[in-house]
Amino acid sequence: MIDFKHLNPPGTPNNFFAAPQSLGNKQSNYDSPVFVTDNHSIIDALYKIATSEPRTKLLKIDRDKGRMEFLQRSLIFRFPDYIDLEILEIEDNYCSVNIYSRSKYGSYDFGVNKKRVVRWMENLRNLFKVKNG
Repeated sequence: MIDFKHLNPPGTPNNFFAAPQSLGNKQSNYDSPVFVTDNHSIIDALYKIATSEPRTKLLKIDRDKGRMEFLQRSLIFRFPDYIDLEILEIEDNYCSVNIYSRSKYGSYDFGVNKKRVVRWMENLRNLFKVKNG
C-alpha cells in the first residue's frame, strides 16, 4: 500500500490525488472534505462504493489503520489502475480521506483517474454530512 506521508505524485496526467488540504497537503489535486462520521463508517462506505463499480476488486485492507488498495481494469484493454485509500481520523466523529488513483501503463488516461476519485468523493458527500459544508 502507498505511504501517503511520503507520496510525491508525478506531474503526469495518468494519476489523481485527493487529500484534505486543510491538513497541510498542498500536493493534492482535489481537496477532500472533512466528513461528520467515524472512520469505520467511511471505510465501509468506500468499500461498497469501490466494489460496486465494474471490474474492481479489493487487493488489500487494513481496517485498523483505515487503509485499502483496489484494482480496477479498463473496459476494452483491461489495463490496471490502482487506487489506494487512507481514512484520516481528525477527531471524534470527524474524518477525511486520502485517495490516490493511478494508471499502471501509459502517460495519459483520458481523465479516468480524476473522474473516479471525484465520483467516489461525491458518493461520500451523498452519504455523510460535510463539516462546515
